[in-house]
Amino acid sequence: AQGSSQASFPTYFKEVSSADGLPDNSVNVVTEDHYGSIWVGTWNGLARFDGRDVEVFRHSESDTTSLHNNMVRALYPYKGGIFVGSDYGLDFYSFGDGRFMRCGVSDGTESSSRPLTVRISRLCESGGYLFAVTSDGDILRYDPTTHVSGAYTFKRLPRDTGRRYADMCRGGSGRLLAL
Repeated sequence: AQGSSQASFPTYFKEVSSADGLPDNSVNVVTEDHYGSIWVGTWNGLARFDGRDVEVFRHSESDTTSLHNNMVRALYPYKGGIFVGSDYGLDFYSFGDGRFMRCGVSDGTESSSRPLTVRISRLCESGGYLFAVTSDGDILRYDPTTHVSGAYTFKRLPRDTGRRYADMCRGGSGRLLAL
């Protein structure tokens, strides 16, 4: 309306669906990486959309460097790649070599590290650490200062007996808020 104090901004939406190459129309999570690509986690795989083309990533039994599970629930862009949380753990997709690496979990010592095979429902960064919430109610922490080349190992944080975490987000002053 003329004389209105509201600024007029053009609105543009581009619909992307399975008809355009997405692995599924049931979407769990969407994020943008540091290069401007849009990543879409679906019920049937992961997709990267560069504004024009869709590239799909799915689990392949014959390829140990493929996505480990097609039910993608959480995404977090990270240095040189993207963390992908699914119903069967956590992968790191490296932009450099185009491979998925299975992330591990430890209860404190490197010798106790084992593959992470539980559902990851949320990923967030706070205070220089990356955190993950599992369907078992645990919070896991990745410390990049202890990173060993080719391995991403998260440490299970202690929790009180009977306490289970369902969700989390970054709070102010480097805090993590957990529900």
